[in-house]
Amino acid sequence: MNLQDRVVLITGAGRGVGKATALTMAKLGAKVCVTARTTTEIEDVVKEIRSAGGDAIAVTADVGREPDVGRLFDSVIEAFGRVDIVVNNAGSFPVGPISEFPDEEFDAAVRIDLKAAFMCARSGLTIGGMLERGSGHIVNIGSVSVRRQVPNMAIHCALKAALLGLSESLRREVAGRGVKVSLLCPATIDTELVQSEKARDYVHGEDKWLRPQDVADLIAYVTTTPENVLISEVSIVGL
Repeated sequence: MNLQDRVVLITGAGRGVGKATALTMAKLGAKVCVTARTTTEIEDVVKEIRSAGGDAIAVTADVGREPDVGRLFDSVIEAFGRVDIVVNNAGSFPVGPISEFPDEEFDAAVRIDLKAAFMCARSGLTIGGMLERGSGHIVNIGSVSVRRQVPNMAIHCALKAALLGLSESLRREVAGRGVKVSLLCPATIDTELVQSEKARDYVHGEDKWLRPQDVADLIAYVTTTPENVLISEVSIVGL
């Protein structure tokens, strides 16, 4: 696999899947922009990449807010001149019964789990120059919950289903224009989100939990296929 000099923007890149993806893609030669809301975390990721001889920048941003997204993409263009790949990894893990789910938590989940992916995809196509160049790849991180709904995760399942619709429609929209769109649907990943006390009360299933590196390796594989090959949707479960 080779990503030499490809410019990759990864959201939610301070920890978990995002961090693993940033380190993996940098090892493959990519120039990486890591972004998240916690400055210290993304700065540590950049230090690790640079210490291994890679090229990376850190931009603190809340990708659920439009001004931050615009500033984020402007920073990448200033540093690297374009955006080749956007990995929409930032997300929350809204769990709990509908009867007890607060409006403010619902709104926050929609903003980070769906609106952020929409805004970053749009910015990749426009500010990042994908449509103008006729090349690029947008990778959205979904969940097996788009096919496997479970109790007390209605909001999570609904938002991942919406991301499926967004991804498939956008894929058809840009078909023939050189831009790829992929949706990766992992089962439960061993991250801080899932390890939280609230989330653990509702996480069940027979699959073995995935490691962040498992998903990072798949992202790298999906984004290094030949130009005439697209992996549009793929599920990944632990064994």
